[in-house]
Amino acid sequence: MLHPGALLRVSALSLSVVAGPACSPVDGLAGEGEGEGEGGGEGEGEGEGEGEGEGEGEGEGEGEGEGEGEGEPVDTCVFGPTFRSSLRLRTLSLLEDRRITSAAELTAAEGAQLVASLGLQGDVVADVDEALTVIDQGEVRLLKLWDLTTEQRFDVVEYGRGDNSYGAFFLRNQTQAAARIQDGDVYDCRVAPGPFGAACDDASDCQDVESCTGVVRDDADATTVVGPGRCLRRQAIPGEGVSCAALADCDVDGAFAGLRCAGLVVGPPGFCDAGFHVGTFTVTSLSDGEPLLLQGGGVVPVVVSGLSTVATDVALELFLTAGALSSLRVTLTNPLGTVVEVSPRGAPGDELFRYGAGATVTGFPADEPANGTWTLTVDDDAGDTDVTILDLALRIGSTDD
Repeated sequence: MLHPGALLRVSALSLSVVAGPACSPVDGLAGEGEGEGEGGGEGEGEGEGEGEGEGEGEGEGEGEGEGEGEGEPVDTCVFGPTFRSSLRLRTLSLLEDRRITSAAELTAAEGAQLVASLGLQGDVVADVDEALTVIDQGEVRLLKLWDLTTEQRFDVVEYGRGDNSYGAFFLRNQTQAAARIQDGDVYDCRVAPGPFGAACDDASDCQDVESCTGVVRDDADATTVVGPGRCLRRQAIPGEGVSCAALADCDVDGAFAGLRCAGLVVGPPGFCDAGFHVGTFTVTSLSDGEPLLLQGGGVVPVVVSGLSTVATDVALELFLTAGALSSLRVTLTNPLGTVVEVSPRGAPGDELFRYGAGATVTGFPADEPANGTWTLTVDDDAGDTDVTILDLALRIGSTDD
């Protein structure tokens, strides 16, 4: 499902980290409230909702609690101002992206989230089957995001209504909304950015519990940073390395909440790996909303940084228009110089549109570097074709070699 306003559902990347109030790395929302429950330990915090979890406040403890209501909206949202921004922020890693058209394809938690998301828009539906009848084409996009700054996973339900984007962000497997999506914008956000995952040039930019990972430096001058690294928490990752065919194989009790199923392009099977090893990157002009114009073809460098050492998965989201695609050959080159063709010469039409499953790029070895300059090349056989790139995003999954 891609509506006429489809580009509203793909964000421009901001390479900077948005500063904001600290948010504890626990499943909770900002705000004040009361709840009931049992648990051991002691801590202080604010929040309302229902569910169970464990974490730290001004102390440590775990337990279960129930409450009603929602927290207060925050000034700076962890998801950015739009649904687009949530997909391209440096601090949000995409763990999974699925599109479903039937109730059988959803878990119980996902079904409850879909029904709840419609309720936030004022649509009361009895169940998932009814929910699918009121959204465009009966298709729902389900995403799982890992936020580096708060160290939390969020589930996103997004769908079209009248060719606009609607839905909600939820805490993992819960129906309490962290924010809602209306006309592609984010409203009523209740989660502020936390203290982790900042951009870094070296270890001095990070907290004691973090390391500066994936800094890209100029080949000719090692003191010049071409792409910033990311401050990542040094911690054990329960469940990492387990074989998988989908995220569901990694999203199990006792495993790290931010796992993804990596390496499926080279596999299957894949393997469960930390979601913070994924990043999405673009170029400055597209981030600012300005298209790229290439007369007679050209090259577009994209700097990838802040990842682990080798690339496991590559996806290229691209919206390109031209007088005729037939004279164009489009390739992607990784930092080591390996070239993969993404669109052959002779393609019909005047638009190249790569999204969803069609954005996957195959052909790059799994032992070649993730960080560095990747290059999109548009080779024009005619030599004078007007090429306009309206959207470009390179999503790289990585792991330690």
